[in-house]
Amino acid sequence: MPCDYTIDPVDGILRLRATGACTYACWSATLTRATQDPAFTAGMPVFVDVREGTALPAPGKVERIARTWEVTFPRSRVALVALPGSAAYGIARQVGVHAKDRVAAFDDIAEAEAWLQPPRSGPDV
Repeated sequence: MPCDYTIDPVDGILRLRATGACTYACWSATLTRATQDPAFTAGMPVFVDVREGTALPAPGKVERIARTWEVTFPRSRVALVALPGSAAYGIARQVGVHAKDRVAAFDDIAEAEAWLQPPRSGPDV
């Protein structure tokens, strides 16, 4: 399946993954399944891995994609991970600009996962 998801019960992250030609319709269906999954919790962090995806959105669709992330995950941070220097990474950065501070593009998995974690507070920070 070109678009799929898992919900990690240990770290509480919704992980979406694109492989091959994952279309907007495929993403929509996957997002619907993920948000209806009993393990899904509103506000949980969302990790989107498009490193193996081959389909790119049509020109002019970046705002629509940003709006989809905002509407589907209104209280979540969304990390979009793409290959460094790829067209998908450039598009992910554009989506992040349109979606403000809750959606960000990364080319490093560890950085994306760290960004998804809630800010630490307290005397030992």
